[in-house]
Amino acid sequence: MAGTFAERLNTELKERKRSGRWLAETMGINKMTVVRWRQGLHEPRQANIRAVAAALGVAVSALVDEAEAEAGSPEATPAAPPPPSSAEPKEEEAAVLVKRIAALNFQPTLHSLQQVVPDLMQVLTDAQEYARRHGE
Repeated sequence: MAGTFAERLNTELKERKRSGRWLAETMGINKMTVVRWRQGLHEPRQANIRAVAAALGVAVSALVDEAEAEAGSPEATPAAPPPPSSAEPKEEEAAVLVKRIAALNFQPTLHSLQQVVPDLMQVLTDAQEYARRHGE
């Protein structure tokens, strides 16, 4: 499949009758990040490419060429939402972690497990950091 990440993302969303807002909510990221990806203004980092693929239920290769998938994007947008301000309740941060886990869209196959494990490990690392910051 030829095309840029933006073209491929838009095609996959259209085929699944999903919106950019749905993708942002599913991944627990800012909707403007998805808008920039869809417009081709930014390329996501490898972890986000895998999370997008998992949310859409497609292989990473449906969104980027294998060489790109392995290399990642040097001028990428952040892989995770910025940490909340101290005024933001910690429940909201926990909700973001839950959404990120749900975005992994786990399907019990070897192929999906190979795609999901790196993302799950990142979410678990973020959850441990969250617990450390909040003394839990």
